[in-house]
Amino acid sequence: MEDIRGRHELKYYISYFDFLSLKSKIRHVMEVDRNAYVNGEYEIISLYFDDIYNSAFREKISGTNNRTKYRIRIYNFSDNVIKLQKKAKGGDLTQKVSRIISRDKYEEIMKGRASFLLEERPHEFIDFYEGIKNRTLKPKVLVRYNREAYCLRAANLRITFDRNLSTGNNNLDLFDRNGSFTCPESNLMILEIKYDGFFPSHIKSIVQSSSRLRSSASKYVLGRKFNYLY
Repeated sequence: MEDIRGRHELKYYISYFDFLSLKSKIRHVMEVDRNAYVNGEYEIISLYFDDIYNSAFREKISGTNNRTKYRIRIYNFSDNVIKLQKKAKGGDLTQKVSRIISRDKYEEIMKGRASFLLEERPHEFIDFYEGIKNRTLKPKVLVRYNREAYCLRAANLRITFDRNLSTGNNNLDLFDRNGSFTCPESNLMILEIKYDGFFPSHIKSIVQSSSRLRSSASKYVLGRKFNYLY
């Protein structure tokens, strides 16, 4: 894998009371995500892909330094914005590449056809196309959760709180709002902090605590553990 020039991404499991405390402080120094509803949240539904060897899953749980995973993501069960995303990890840095695709293109991918990606430049999803073409890369699991996000655009800093994590019971239809879902961890909340090289000290003092341990929390891995691993 090429060198990753990306962002720092810190993750923590937190309690609901910790969330309330952090939120009360962060909202005074950061902006609410502009995509949020009036309640400050939005819903994310992600469809993750993996190959026949479950490489992305196994590399994550084994702690492999350099790894890549692919997903298609929508928000609030709408097809207004459908993102095909490649997320590459290299050491402590994470790089995410996104392409907006249409509902028709999503349906093509689900049928095992992705040649339209060859028409785009740069060819950042060539590995995804080849995996789909060779039928080794397939949809594996849906993960659904609510997100509350805060931004500091001047520093390109983003802090998110994810809760109500659930996973599709072998249901792979992104747009099936009424599909069967299981809540793997009903009380689980995940704090994520994403930034470039600069982490403002006044915000760092709020979110970093000696009692809060950093985690390698992966929604994909959590989702796979509660579905048949095929």
